[in-house]
Amino acid sequence: MNANTTINKNFLIVLLGILAALGPFTIDMYLPGFKQIALDLRTDEKHVAFTLTSYFVGIAVGQLFYGPIVDKYGRKRPLLFGLFIYALSALGCAFSPSIQTMIGMRLLQALGGCVGMVAANAIISDVYEVNQRAKAFSTMILIMGVAPLVAPSIGSFFVEQANWQYIFYFLTLFAFLVGLLIYFFLPETSLHMHSNKLKIKTIGKDYLTILKTKIFFRYIVAGSLSMAILFAYISSASFIFLTHYALSKTTFSILFAINASGLILGSYLNGLLTNYVNYVTIARRASIILGIITFLLLVLIYLKPNLPYQYMVGGLF
Repeated sequence: MNANTTINKNFLIVLLGILAALGPFTIDMYLPGFKQIALDLRTDEKHVAFTLTSYFVGIAVGQLFYGPIVDKYGRKRPLLFGLFIYALSALGCAFSPSIQTMIGMRLLQALGGCVGMVAANAIISDVYEVNQRAKAFSTMILIMGVAPLVAPSIGSFFVEQANWQYIFYFLTLFAFLVGLLIYFFLPETSLHMHSNKLKIKTIGKDYLTILKTKIFFRYIVAGSLSMAILFAYISSASFIFLTHYALSKTTFSILFAINASGLILGSYLNGLLTNYVNYVTIARRASIILGIITFLLLVLIYLKPNLPYQYMVGGLF
């Protein structure tokens, strides 16, 4: 182990799970409010969906920069800085006068929040031995999985009882509370902080070297494709269920919770399987199953465009 051995690993993984929950809350909670956001900002739901797109772009770009930053400055300080940016941007979303402003605020929100994804992975690598990391990741995702279960319901409550701005007030408060937990309870786990200057040219060369590694490139492509399926579903779920199928916000929240429960169950099973099966074998077989299910859903939708929503929910579960 390359980190302080006095760290309470059980508490640490719960804290990282809470930190990781910020992502699903940010994405899932405001989906039931798409219609109201479109009305208030005088646009349509398709343009509101661009706030999701900008968020995903921010996540993708931000992680490229935070990797070297958490290596140089440690895990804790970048986390606190990122959460501060996230909280300010969440408030900016609540007070956005136009959809263009909100798209920009969501981009900043992602640039601030994605540090949690980078730092959480780094902290697990700091604290856990190689053969324990897969189980630690599964446990973190298991805790994080509670967020997509409840996020749409919380969002629906705010939309129906108040307005969509309260969703972003909630996210601001949540980020503030997570920041307090990290400030008071998260020790610095990195023992490899350095004083070298961060040079974009050097960082670019390092990334290029990593991308040229065949095994890494294969894993990153497989992971990207699987996440693309999830993000495609998330970005279109509100329009499909609330507009196309004309379901209620309550039903939408229940369906979303069913899908999220699949994430929780999968994480739990993965954690158990790592005790008996190599994690690479698990990933390969899971990828095959994911590919088969995705192909079957594609065929069903092609043959029957008005496919009952229950089939989609079942397949994505």
